[in-house]
Amino acid sequence: MMDRVKEKIRMGEECAQMLNGVCQQELDELAKAILHARRIFVAGWGRAGNVGRILSMDCSQIGLQTYCVGD
Repeated sequence: MMDRVKEKIRMGEECAQMLNGVCQQELDELAKAILHARRIFVAGWGRAGNVGRILSMDCSQIGLQTYCVGD
């Protein structure tokens, strides 16, 4: 049981370290670009493709015009 707890803590610390490297200004600029785009195209295969399709679905649910390339 403790091994699982230690592993979860390690994973949490790893995620926190990764997120500390993300520039908030770049994320804000990306969000603005997406919101102001006339059309949004996403592409990817495997897990990246799944994430792209989720982004596309979320964007379409707020009224943006999106396309999944390759579908």
